[in-house]
Amino acid sequence: MAYFAKIEHPNASMQPSDVAPMTALLERENKTENLDLWINSPGGSAQTAEKIVSACRAVCSGEFRVVVPNMAKSAATMTALCADQIVMGYLSELGPIDPQVPVRVGGLVRYVSAQSFLDGQAEVLAAIADAQQKNEPVIGHLQLLNSPDMSAAWITEMRREIKFGKDMVSKRLRRHMLPRAPPQRQRATAWGPRRPDCQQSVSSKPSLQPRAHDWGRRVPGRPQARYGSPRQGQ
Repeated sequence: MAYFAKIEHPNASMQPSDVAPMTALLERENKTENLDLWINSPGGSAQTAEKIVSACRAVCSGEFRVVVPNMAKSAATMTALCADQIVMGYLSELGPIDPQVPVRVGGLVRYVSAQSFLDGQAEVLAAIADAQQKNEPVIGHLQLLNSPDMSAAWITEMRREIKFGKDMVSKRLRRHMLPRAPPQRQRATAWGPRRPDCQQSVSSKPSLQPRAHDWGRRVPGRPQARYGSPRQGQ
């Protein structure tokens, strides 16, 4: 199963309208033992991410993997963290657990980070406190604080969105990925000896190092790094 979004498109975010076609495709497969979800997305709705994960789990009786060839941010990161295993290349990206909400900008609906509204409110409150200490006028800052995007109701809703995303990921991690991960003391046996120079080698010349890093072990010729436990026989 593949979920690929054109990152630069204004409607690239994960939206509620994505759930129906994803579910329809999964239902065609009926039941399967293992399922790989390839995902490339800038993120979007946390509720959409949860429904996609639930739909994948409903048809998968074995291992559910998320493959990230390029980018899985925001709600797409949540989707990946709800899997049994994440497969990534050395240029793949995950992001913070930061749900996005639809807002209308210039007549178009855009998905904006929920955290950005909290950060904006904090900056305005800090500017008000600074202006008061300097005996400067605060009317302009107060007008910003009274805007709909910084109202008490909206900020409360943003906090709920963020909490929803964190709770969803925490619950799924405890149930699926974390119990499967090899303990710290066993990783050297499961994945080979650790290489303290790997981080430096990848960051210094990434384009010249076509290698993957499994728990810090170089694996020549394999284009992905795995997180979580490997499938039987791999």
